[in-house]
Parts: sequence; C-alpha cells; structure tokens
Amino acid sequence: MIFSCRPNAERDWDSPTFSLQLRASKPIKKGEEITITYISDVTDPTKERQRQLASYGFTCTCEACSNPKLSDPKSKEIKELLKPAMFLFDPMAMDWVNPATGVGIGMDMPSGMPGMTPMGMASSKGKKSQTGAFDVATNLVNSIVEPALRGLKLMEEEGLYGNSYGELLGRVANGYEMMGQSSKEKSREAKAWAEKYERYQKYFESARNAKQREEKEQEEKSKRNEGRWHEDKQLAEMMNEMMKKMNA
Repeated sequence: MIFSCRPNAERDWDSPTFSLQLRASKPIKKGEEITITYISDVTDPTKERQRQLASYGFTCTCEACSNPKLSDPKSKEIKELLKPAMFLFDPMAMDWVNPATGVGIGMDMPSGMPGMTPMGMASSKGKKSQTGAFDVATNLVNSIVEPALRGLKLMEEEGLYGNSYGELLGRVANGYEMMGQSSKEKSREAKAWAEKYERYQKYFESARNAKQREEKEQEEKSKRNEGRWHEDKQLAEMMNEMMKKMNA
C-alpha cells in the first residue's frame, strides 16, 4: 500500500474481531489512492521521517516533505498541542500556567503553599483576590479548549486526521460541555461540538466498534428481557393476591 506522511487511512488491530483493519481517516474521493504511513509519528520533522523511511528504500515526496520549511513548524506545534494538558506553578506570575500555551488560569497560589491566598478571600495584606472559583473553572476549561482548537486547525491545514484528530475533538467537546452550564450560548456550542465529535467517532470508528455495538445491543436486549420477566412476575404475584382475597 502506498505511503504518505499525510495518509488518508489508518491500520489498527481490532481485538474483539481479532482482525487487522484498514479504516479511512478522512473522506476519500472515487479514484483517489489509499495511503497509509509506515512511521511511528507523522508529526516528526521531515529529516526524522526520511531517516525512518531509509530502510524502505525510497524518499517520500509528499506535500509535507516537499515543503519542510512550512510543514515542520506546524508539525512541531501539533506535537506539543497533542500532549495531555498539564499546569505548572509559575512563581513569577503567581499562577498555574499551561506550559504549552503560556496561559494561566487566574489562581493566585497553589493549594497548601505558604502564603496562599484562597480565591475570593482576604490575603495577609487585607486585599481581596479578584478571581472567583467560577472564573478559575472557566479559565481552566479555556486553557484546555483553546489549544485543542488550535491543534484541530493546524491538523486540518496539514491534512492530518485519524485518532489524534479525534482526541482533540474530544477535548473540545468535553470542554464545551463543562462551559455549557454557564450560558445558553455556550450550551448551543457544546451541543454542536458534541454532535461533531459523535459524527467523527461514527465515521472513523464504525468498523472498529461494530463488534462492541453488537455486544452492547445484546446486553441491552438481555436487560430488557430481564425487566419484562420481573414485571411479569410482579403482575402474577398481584393476581395471586387478588384471587386469594376473592376466595377468602
């Protein structure tokens, strides 16, 4: 199968069906070649990707490899944005900061540190913190959602989809779901992103999850039948009680 650093399909081992599956990672037009990647990480720099391909005996000339000055900086940023969100305390800013974006969440001090100023409480100098718990929660969610949105934009520009794209979609959907509780506008955005994430999961993971869906349907059917059995049993007991009273 033809190689590309910007493939339109992915291979994956599916344990429930004990099979190696090939799935489209983005829409493939009629007559378009199906491409996969042979390397471990397509967000690696061009030189590293070419080094890994040396053993295959060819030099990749895909769009990304043909223009590394444009592609490599984007790939580097995507790699950083795909890392799980983490926050480190910056003593200079006196705040928890996402090192990938440099954005803080508006929290004065880490919990339990000497000299901590609790949110919305008076400090040792008598000044009140201006950041409420709700603001901190909103900032925290934004510091996860905004990098994920940036990552999605870059991946679309680079033609990178698949599991990593779905992971970022999930971060955005979950973030908007948490923010959706604050306003009707956010709630509408949350619904839109949840639907987009669900569509992508169905599109990309439909083959992989076919067996799981079948098992889930069987389990739900079994539960429904069990529920009906309990209802029938209760009805029978009620009828028996009524007959006893009538015959008494």
